[in-house]
Amino acid sequence: LLRALSLLSSGHRRDHRHHCARVVGMSTNRQVVVLDNGGYTCKAGIGGQDQPLRVLPNCAVKPKRERRFFLADQIDDILDLSQVIYKRPCERGYTTNWDIQCEIWDRVYKHVLKINPSESDLLVSEPVCNLRSLSRSMDEIVFEKY
Repeated sequence: LLRALSLLSSGHRRDHRHHCARVVGMSTNRQVVVLDNGGYTCKAGIGGQDQPLRVLPNCAVKPKRERRFFLADQIDDILDLSQVIYKRPCERGYTTNWDIQCEIWDRVYKHVLKINPSESDLLVSEPVCNLRSLSRSMDEIVFEKY
């Protein structure tokens, strides 16, 4: 996805970039946040770059003796991973727990990319054969929150 945005933003394909920006609904003056949202990892970056800025675990982890959950890049701060409870927003490749997924995306925006969601556009991946109801849920959340 990042490579595709890099090609689209190059000056050599100006007419193609304009067409895709119009179709996708992106503003050409704003940064494009790219989230490759997988069942195991979430790759986050800015459009036009060849590589993602970070590859983060797409999960929330709660150590047995802690009260709070650790999200995405915070998991590296846990010293003892032997007795933790994992909560993943995806099951069998489909996002089913939108509360956890939104918390992870909030963490990515605020602490990893350090970008305000209202000042950027978003390009997010979804499974090829995604169920229509899950696709609608993603659309609602993306348009309302990001």
